[in-house]
Amino acid sequence: MDTNRSKPKEKNIDHTAWFRYDICWAKEQKARDIITSIWSNEECNLIENMELIRDKLGLWQYQCYRRMKNNIKGLEKEISKLMDGPTNERSMSLLKSARGKLGHLYDVEEKYWALRARS
Repeated sequence: MDTNRSKPKEKNIDHTAWFRYDICWAKEQKARDIITSIWSNEECNLIENMELIRDKLGLWQYQCYRRMKNNIKGLEKEISKLMDGPTNERSMSLLKSARGKLGHLYDVEEKYWALRARS
């Protein structure tokens, strides 16, 4: 959403300031809480609310993505250590669990990028 009435094809427009609502946010309770808290503030007008939502959701999404990437890296390191370590029943169980978690995070990341590519 562009509240300054610029057109997408205009030059010298800061495209990073554009805001598009990601449908995947509708499933996230934290995103709904951010939106609800901003819209319940009666001191701001429509434009101010939209700018606050853009700022808060942008930061929230960045933090979620960064946390997901860090979790993926951590699981990859854990799996590598388990594969290089001694093989026993416990290590195999831990390896299976870590691979399951990593597979889930890869799926989440893939869906994240698929939704971003559509917008």
